[in-house]
Amino acid sequence: MAKQNDMINEENALLQNANAGELSELKKPFVEPAISVPVDVLEATTFFQAVTSGATN
Repeated sequence: MAKQNDMINEENALLQNANAGELSELKKPFVEPAISVPVDVLEATTFFQAVTSGATN
């Protein structure tokens, strides 16, 4: 019984390592965005708050 538990634990460890490898391959490196024109932060914030809240006016 103990040998069977050891085998199951080893299989679970291998599966977790495989899944972790797949997730790390899916992650892309962060690229800092470059803004070519000045942005009005207050206007942008107001816009995104209205869009995400579902405001209708």
